[in-house]
Amino acid sequence: MDILTWIYLVYVFIGLYFLFLAFLSYFPNRKYLFDVPKITKEYSLSIIIPCYNDSDVIEKTVKAVLDSDYHGLKKVIVVDDCSTDNSFSIVKGLAARYPKVMAVQTPKNTGNAAGSKNYGMKFADTELIGYVDSDSFVEKDAIRKMIGFFDDSKVSATTSVILVDNRINFLTKMQAIEYKLIAFR
Repeated sequence: MDILTWIYLVYVFIGLYFLFLAFLSYFPNRKYLFDVPKITKEYSLSIIIPCYNDSDVIEKTVKAVLDSDYHGLKKVIVVDDCSTDNSFSIVKGLAARYPKVMAVQTPKNTGNAAGSKNYGMKFADTELIGYVDSDSFVEKDAIRKMIGFFDDSKVSATTSVILVDNRINFLTKMQAIEYKLIAFR
């Protein structure tokens, strides 16, 4: 057999393997797949949004977080990582309009979202801290659906389903498939 046949067979095997694993995890858990624990305690929550040159989406992201139906949301900390566009002025304008929004800027560019998130943690004084990417738009009930999990003392982190909105090229289409598989687990 030639090399292309082997490559094809390997890809088919990997695909079938992951499909089998997905079915194995789905069937025993299908009744509980969309269960959300009830909130027994309203934790105070800060959401940190790292921002770098996101002037076109940051306002929509902040408004989506503020529109959340979780009442324990105390702060939305938007950390600008020394953007070269007008992102920080937009964030300062949002902070002036909304009392829950805090605009901060890193002393120097950290070069990655993790640096901005770590810097933003200095300003959070709540029981829980959440993170939202600057180009992500949370559903109104997404935060509320995650909070109930923290009543279990074994839970220290949780995430929600993330779906890709702009599936415009091969890479974003593959990312959309990846995110759906992650949400399936």
